[in-house]
Amino acid sequence: MPTNSSIHESATLYSDVLVQNSQIDKNASVGDFSKVTNSSLGESVRIDRYNHIDSSSIGQFTYTGKNSIILHAHIGNFSPISWNVSIGGGAHDYSLMTQHSFLYNKSQGLIPPGSSPSYDRYSESVNIGSDVWIGSGVVITRGITIGDGAVVGANAVVTKDIPPYAIAVGTPAKIIKYRFVPEVIELMLKVKWWNWSTEKIQQHFDILSKAPDVSMLRKLLNNDSI
Repeated sequence: MPTNSSIHESATLYSDVLVQNSQIDKNASVGDFSKVTNSSLGESVRIDRYNHIDSSSIGQFTYTGKNSIILHAHIGNFSPISWNVSIGGGAHDYSLMTQHSFLYNKSQGLIPPGSSPSYDRYSESVNIGSDVWIGSGVVITRGITIGDGAVVGANAVVTKDIPPYAIAVGTPAKIIKYRFVPEVIELMLKVKWWNWSTEKIQQHFDILSKAPDVSMLRKLLNNDSI
């Protein structure tokens, strides 16, 4: 059920969906038993079943698998996110005398009247770029930035930033290689195809279906015919 939200007429909400204080753009969809609160979903975003999205922004054509959680994060365009993924879970301050949630959760009834929570568990932002592939079972901790075009392998635990077009795997996640050579990466970050219009993507569909090369990328940047 949507409350205090702006939902485009072409968007689809499936069974038992909660949308609260959120914006959902055209052709976006939210799967069965999912919850979207205090968030914005861009055009054609697909949220699968049993997801929890809170205080986050998700760019156009990005999609999630089932049973995924995204909290206080900013995610770019065209990023495929698999199932059972956890992004931006709240931090516990283990340097304090206790790690219990009553320090920040007023519902526990242990914060004195007139006092503020001890700390903000979401103070560090999570920023994920565009065209980032996140495999199943990945955990991304708070304060992490993942650059455009990166790959995070299944079941990785990301505790450090991942640069653009890097491939990272393992627990904790480590970079094993890059998708392309440095010159291609530099040009890809200038082309930024994920910001193209639908018409331009369709026009260059055959190019996007191939491995990029320096000559082709330079032509795109110069608006030359290909």
